[in-house]
Amino acid sequence: MRALPAFLIMAMIEGVFVFAVAWLANRLLRQTGRAARIRAMVIACTAWIAFLSGGYLLTGGSGALMEGMGLIIVLAAACVAGTLLATILWVSRG
Repeated sequence: MRALPAFLIMAMIEGVFVFAVAWLANRLLRQTGRAARIRAMVIACTAWIAFLSGGYLLTGGSGALMEGMGLIIVLAAACVAGTLLATILWVSRG
């Protein structure tokens, strides 16, 4: 039960980061509409998870669950949860 607040905080931080990247991309590319927002959020979330995984593997991570890959899985799940919430809020507002 103690891990839930930490997970929610990570999800919120990663959701805000992914939202900022997606919002900036839509603004720079002059994209509007709900489909463009959803597409930008999915691409930004996928890029963030790839960045996390790639950074872990490039620093010598072996991919074993108990050697750090478990943390990457938790961070990826938090990213997906935060991105889903941010996408729902962003798309429903406009």
